Amino acid sequence: MGIIQYLDKWLFRRFVFLLLAAYALAGLIPSPGLWLKNMDWGSLPGTHGTVTTSLIMLAALLFNAGFSVTSEQLNALRRRPSLSLAGLVGKVLIAVTWISILMIGLSAGLSSLWISMLAGFAIVSMMPVATSSTAWAQQTNSNMALSLGLLLLSTSMMPLIFPVMSWLFHQLPPELGTRGFTETKSVFSLPFIVVWIIVPVIGGRFFRWFSGKKGKTQWTNWMKWANALNLLLLNYMHGASFLPQSLQPFQPSAIFSLLLGVLTCCSMAFVTGICIGKLLKVTPSEKMALMFGTGMNNNGMALVLAAQFLGASGWIGLTIALCTFGQHLVAAAVQVFLSKPVMGIPSSSKHANPRSEIPLIRSSDETVHCHEPSSTLLARKPSSHPSTP
Repeated sequence: MGIIQYLDKWLFRRFVFLLLAAYALAGLIPSPGLWLKNMDWGSLPGTHGTVTTSLIMLAALLFNAGFSVTSEQLNALRRRPSLSLAGLVGKVLIAVTWISILMIGLSAGLSSLWISMLAGFAIVSMMPVATSSTAWAQQTNSNMALSLGLLLLSTSMMPLIFPVMSWLFHQLPPELGTRGFTETKSVFSLPFIVVWIIVPVIGGRFFRWFSGKKGKTQWTNWMKWANALNLLLLNYMHGASFLPQSLQPFQPSAIFSLLLGVLTCCSMAFVTGICIGKLLKVTPSEKMALMFGTGMNNNGMALVLAAQFLGASGWIGLTIALCTFGQHLVAAAVQVFLSKPVMGIPSSSKHANPRSEIPLIRSSDETVHCHEPSSTLLARKPSSHPSTP
């Protein structure tokens, strides 16, 4: 095993703990994070908004996503589009559920603290599938074609999600830090979507094309590390902003309620994927891919958008942060649960469902998302494939 593969495996296994360390650092030493978050990078013509560090990091996340997409993944999506669409419908239903609960809370006149929590859950539910979902899917021998199809479809839906988020932000009370209607409408405009969403994704695709076969292999490893560091820095930067607001004064009952809400939000998302699989009578590996696809959201993007338009509300940021931990912990629990043959899925990669072995894993020009499937948090078995985060 090469040093890069070893470091990739080390990072993937410890990413949750690194996230926890980033938030602890944000609580203890917030000044560098606040300075970075408040930096003014000027403005871009036609966007009618200030270029912030958060937006630059959002563009970096999407550039990485565009670079990571391979032609094999696109072919896999074309071969099996129906189940990916079913998973996307499941994610839409989850988002509609949380938005409806938020609207009921607003109508009932709940306190700003409760509204902040519900708003955080609604924002998380509208985010596309996280790239880490494919890593967890590979860990449990899930159908990778389906997992990647969900990732690509949900990410491509972001331009359609923005108008819904704009409407949702305008429903929130002013004390949550929402900006004026005119300003928010301008940054959610078509120029904003083109500059900060579409261009980075297309740029990543072109960069992959220009890299050539050898360059793809080299850049893939570095891009994964850059993406992980970007996420850690992003969480530290925004944690420095919302942690002091939400934890001072410390409210044990509110924290306990938030933890229950996070457990409910994460469990609902994972269970939705399982229910879709049972309803459609799919194979066990497809059911697991649906579960990780509906359960793992891109909360890094949620943090960026919440900070950009709801920056004054600490409880919204804390809700999103805890959902990040929650979904990884639930995924880790599933991995431990599947360390023994259950639900028809053996723990050894040599017994994996053949349909999960798509060209993405065996691609000659890269080695991505290929983890040792039987590894757990308690014990690990040797794998014949390199591991990456």
